Amino acid sequence: MAYKILRVNGNVDFDVIPAAVIKNFPLEKRDYKPYTQAKAVLSFEGISVMLMAFEALPEEKSSVKIVFKFGETQFSAEVFADKSSEFYVNDENINNLFKTPHVFKGEDLQGKYWAADFTVPMDFIQKYNKDFSVQTDKIEGNIYKLCLGNHPHKGSYFPVDFEKENPFSQLGIFETEKY
Repeated sequence: MAYKILRVNGNVDFDVIPAAVIKNFPLEKRDYKPYTQAKAVLSFEGISVMLMAFEALPEEKSSVKIVFKFGETQFSAEVFADKSSEFYVNDENINNLFKTPHVFKGEDLQGKYWAADFTVPMDFIQKYNKDFSVQTDKIEGNIYKLCLGNHPHKGSYFPVDFEKENPFSQLGIFETEKY
């Protein structure tokens, strides 16, 4: 069953939001595939996102990336374990337009993790797709777990061929559902 982005009228509480788990790691079974998940909520504020990677000792450039397509415009946000981040519209870096994501570490029953949360503001989204609203029922996008270091891995929520020229343009459809 596909992950549904929940539509809410009030505050976002990520503790009660279901998670999309990255399971598509097109590598051999013995390769490193950290458990990674994302949560997203659509509200009047915009799309609030929490990205989590269960890595006890993550490499600095271990990252989780989320991509959304708003009309003809592709938006991406990549957050790294070293607390840095990169935001893009198409191929243009727009870091100066976004607050630095809240990056933190924690531990729960699944193990140690690092995570980040941020919001893509509604007015920013509507700049690229004037018809986008809290009532939007489908959002094109994908979620990725990436690292090119000592434990290289590339994974995604929707299947991706990472050997193709632009793997981050291979998107699926997230449906939205009223919470």
